[in-house]
Amino acid sequence: MISRFLESRVYRAVILIVALLVAGSMGYHLLTGSSLLDSLYMTVITITTVGYGEVVPMGEAAKWFTVLLILASVAIGGYSLSIITETLVARGSSQRRKLMRQQKQIDELRDHVIVVGYGRNGRQVVQTLLSYDRDVLVIDNDSEVLPDDFEEFHYLEGDATLDETIEKAGVQHATALISALDEDAENLFVVLTARQLNDKIKIVARASQASTENKLKFAGADHVVMPNRIAGDYMSSMIVNRGLVDFMDNITDRGSEGVNLEEVPFDHIFNDREKCSIKEVQLRSNTGCTIIGYRHPDGHYEINPGPDSQVQNGGHLVVIGNKEQIAGLREFYKL
Repeated sequence: MISRFLESRVYRAVILIVALLVAGSMGYHLLTGSSLLDSLYMTVITITTVGYGEVVPMGEAAKWFTVLLILASVAIGGYSLSIITETLVARGSSQRRKLMRQQKQIDELRDHVIVVGYGRNGRQVVQTLLSYDRDVLVIDNDSEVLPDDFEEFHYLEGDATLDETIEKAGVQHATALISALDEDAENLFVVLTARQLNDKIKIVARASQASTENKLKFAGADHVVMPNRIAGDYMSSMIVNRGLVDFMDNITDRGSEGVNLEEVPFDHIFNDREKCSIKEVQLRSNTGCTIIGYRHPDGHYEINPGPDSQVQNGGHLVVIGNKEQIAGLREFYKL
């Protein structure tokens, strides 16, 4: 509302200046008989007080008109200058308040995911994370790439290869960082910076060249993803194992009516026990979901564990179920 009011006042000031030029030009044209160009010239040098001299003889009426024109130009010029200055200051203050409010919200984030780069890969990453109800902060040095309605996630404009930008993003309190920039060298700098500031954060980096994969891992990336390789594997699998690919797509389609996967930490099931058997978990009777895997605390995966297999604190159960069963699972175990 305020910005609209200020803009209307700017338009009013512009209209007054144009009206002054038109009135001055017509006045000189009628009083001195000069051409419209000479009349406009006289009006401009009178308003701006340049003082180049008169181009036509000035009668008494023209001199009185010049006095009135100068007084009017001083009043309108002062008004216009104050309006333009006020508008610029107001916009600057509004932008500063917006940035301060934005940074305050970022400072309050905990266990969020930082996504560096909002290109084609970054957009898909953000949409997937939002479907899992994760707090997302996007870093990009070009605010023009953002959609008009990006209220679903936080945004920070800046160079993610710089320490101060990553620090502003709250990397110390983030649970993960995904570097999805187009250039491998930039992703390498981001990984180095993030790992230096937080040695416990999980880092996933994008790579275009196979030769960069080991460098990113050496710099501190936990996982390196090569979109071109994944796309090639996927397309070939559509020919070789079409049915299996369709089934896996159904599983990975978050929120679909088909099958969904979920990972459940052991301490969300039992907070007073160190370990138990798969049978004692009673996951199927409680939620309808089925346990298809177990990730041990050391990261080792056990596929299709038996009912007597032991699970322990620090491990994660991998379960499968339909949309309603997964929703019940998340509600039952407060995931």
